[in-house]
Amino acid sequence: MPEWSFLVVAGEGADERVVGYQLAERFEEDWPVVGYTFGYTGILGVVREHRGRGIAVALLARAMQAFKDAGLEYAALDVDTANPSGADRLYARLGYETRHTSATYAIEL
Repeated sequence: MPEWSFLVVAGEGADERVVGYQLAERFEEDWPVVGYTFGYTGILGVVREHRGRGIAVALLARAMQAFKDAGLEYAALDVDTANPSGADRLYARLGYETRHTSATYAIEL
């Protein structure tokens, strides 16, 4: 959803580049199943040398406001809690709560 997705750009002129991005999706078919409406952050990223500056927080806050302005009840995303980046702690600080968990199983062939 372009209207729910945002970029952070740094630099000027030829040095201008995207340093953060948040891409949102809409899964209306899931709303009756889960019992609420939500906007979903499918991809969130910040270029390594720009991390720790609040870019991810700003992107998620802007997305949450866009979801709210669209009349949605919740903001949702998925996270790999084993990821050493600490993303799950960031989301918790913003008020995200665990609703569902899943496990992925693999076998070497």
